[in-house]
Amino acid sequence: IQSYGGQVEGDGSFVFKAVRGYWVENGEIKYPIREVSLSGNVLELLGHLEGATRDLQLSSGYFGGCGKGGQAPLPVGLGGPKLVVDGVTFGGKT
Repeated sequence: IQSYGGQVEGDGSFVFKAVRGYWVENGEIKYPIREVSLSGNVLELLGHLEGATRDLQLSSGYFGGCGKGGQAPLPVGLGGPKLVVDGVTFGGKT
């Protein structure tokens, strides 16, 4: 998923949107998915984690910073490895 925004609350709940993602079956990319969204709780999501890639990608200063709670322009970063999760519902269009 290529993220283009989201937020995380102190209780672990989150929502993220992405420019695009990919449907993967048996380790192979099958087709692209547009307007992807994912919401849930970080700890619950980690409970469904089945694997992660080694190709860590990080970006800093993206989006100009965080403006939540009047913190703007608090520098933020985003990124991480690609994850394999089970039992998680994503929204999007094919």
